[in-house]
Amino acid sequence: MPEGPHEAPPPQLLRTEEAWSDAELKATLEAYKRLLNGERLSKAGLYRELSQRFSRAPGAYERRMQNISAVLSERGQPWVPGLKPQKNVGANVRPRLERLMQEILVGDSDTGTAYEPEVLALLNQPHLPVPSGQQRPATSTKLVTDHARDAAVKAWVLKNAQGMCECCGKSAPFRTVNDLPYLEVHHVRTLASGGADTVDNTVAICPNCHRELHHGTGALELRARLYARVDRLRVEPSDRLKTS
Repeated sequence: MPEGPHEAPPPQLLRTEEAWSDAELKATLEAYKRLLNGERLSKAGLYRELSQRFSRAPGAYERRMQNISAVLSERGQPWVPGLKPQKNVGANVRPRLERLMQEILVGDSDTGTAYEPEVLALLNQPHLPVPSGQQRPATSTKLVTDHARDAAVKAWVLKNAQGMCECCGKSAPFRTVNDLPYLEVHHVRTLASGGADTVDNTVAICPNCHRELHHGTGALELRARLYARVDRLRVEPSDRLKTS
């Protein structure tokens, strides 16, 4: 009789220690992202679906998702409750996993320059009032999720920083072709995890601090330092334990 759509393959077809392909890692990350975004899904059901698709034991996907939680935890980013971080990622898998995580889970991080034409126009205004921003930024789904960002929020935060990194306190590392100090805009609680696109969740920081906040082993401590250093930042209830 044909197998049902969610039945695991016969034991003799299941793989355990064989190498994980990028396609398999990507599918696992996409399933993890659905849980991270709050979809009400059965974890066991997701493991069975992945097992059916790639012929690996369902428990392997739970362990791999726990590896994903471990990497997110190291970066000071939210991870799925019930998938306790497990650090034995594997030296051969981790670089590929982190690259795919950047694409799938952290694809909406503020990695680029903040000086779009609209932001430049706002920066040139002599007086820039505090913008209200967007509590729920609009999104569009592609390979990753892009969140619409308020140019006025970026411009206000950059102008308020006056060319100084709000994390380390040092001057911007260089000036842009527009003769502006180069700083990058960062959401302390990421938009992907429900953070607001408002000035009380946004800072202007140097590229080094920005990369460390996304990829450094001391990201959690750096995040706590931002909350202590920048008075306007608002600590959301779900973040209090992580910054104390």
